[in-house]
Amino acid sequence: MKETIPYLSVAVLTVMAESPPGSLFRADDFDFHEWKLEGPDIGNEADNFATDDELLETLRELEAHGLLEKLEDPYTQPDFTITDAGREYLYAQQNTPKSLAARYAQRRNDWLFEALGNIHRAQPLQVAQPAGLFEQPGGFFAEALTAPPSASTAPTSSTFGLGPNRANFDNGNFNAPPVGQIPAADRYVSVKDNQPAFDELVARLSAIKDEYARDHNHLAAEPAVIEMLSEIDAVLAQIKRGVVRWGQIAYGLLPSFNKVCIALAAYPALVQLIHDATPYAQAILNFFGHL
Repeated sequence: MKETIPYLSVAVLTVMAESPPGSLFRADDFDFHEWKLEGPDIGNEADNFATDDELLETLRELEAHGLLEKLEDPYTQPDFTITDAGREYLYAQQNTPKSLAARYAQRRNDWLFEALGNIHRAQPLQVAQPAGLFEQPGGFFAEALTAPPSASTAPTSSTFGLGPNRANFDNGNFNAPPVGQIPAADRYVSVKDNQPAFDELVARLSAIKDEYARDHNHLAAEPAVIEMLSEIDAVLAQIKRGVVRWGQIAYGLLPSFNKVCIALAAYPALVQLIHDATPYAQAILNFFGHL
């Protein structure tokens, strides 16, 4: 069913992004596949799971938009793996309040099962539609994934997505480079290519570290915070050396932000600083794509 694709897409992308780089998936590898239902179907519990056809359709949609890569050969079923564009888009959405990706990140499969069950029983809940992922007119995916940024919206060395374009990041509709131009994870960029933007990121990351220092006794007990601080230190060290690796931000810093926001939702001061820093980190990822 087409209605399930937005919900399954955020779940599929999240599971893939949380797996080691290069992990391969098929439809029946996901915990919400209908074949994962164990025991007798009491109370139509199967309605809460995705059918094989629904997951295959979702994988094809994500692959068509460059968020997944399909690996094929003549003698096996195809495998899918998440692309750099898929990770980048997911991380931006997870840091967009009220988006489907942000809601799945917090409520996980319980939320997904609720949505799938209501869709399959044709009894959708009468609530306002959440803002964010896949809610663009005429399709499931944001226009930023299917069209190059225009000359008036593409980040430049002066605006870098942090002036008028800042709203695009806050709304999760960031101006991603065209699919196929996303750089490899090991690509480096010189800090001098856009010193003001890196200076802004340093300031935001330093503010997070200052907040940690103010409440060290409480935050030091949180493994997610320690992991995030390690990623922040790695980024700051690269900036100090004058070159920054794309993968350090995409696979290190931004995922650690997500983990802390989920684990420490009751710590608003730190979470707000992370939300403040995220658009600046995301802007630098976009800058890689425009070199």
